Amino acid sequence: MAPRKFEKDKELADERLMRMWRRYHAEQLEQALAEIHSDVMKRLMAQLEDLRSARALVDFIAAQDWESVDADTRAIALFEINRGITALRDSARRELPL
Repeated sequence: MAPRKFEKDKELADERLMRMWRRYHAEQLEQALAEIHSDVMKRLMAQLEDLRSARALVDFIAAQDWESVDADTRAIALFEINRGITALRDSARRELPL
């Protein structure tokens, strides 16, 4: 197999895996938003949607009863928190003067 074709095939496979991961996570989030702990997940998603400061997020997270939330839902919440923090950092970085 030619190196170029191999690289292209690898790139397509990586893109396919990324799409599968995103679809899987979207399904997991949808399920978490519909199950027993949907109230805390809906509040978390609302907080992340309008995230303006890390302090507000920390305060929100500290105010929740995470011990009553199952491990799978906590893992989904942690992933979403990570995405929110990353987006906040990216927006802060874009606002910095060069």
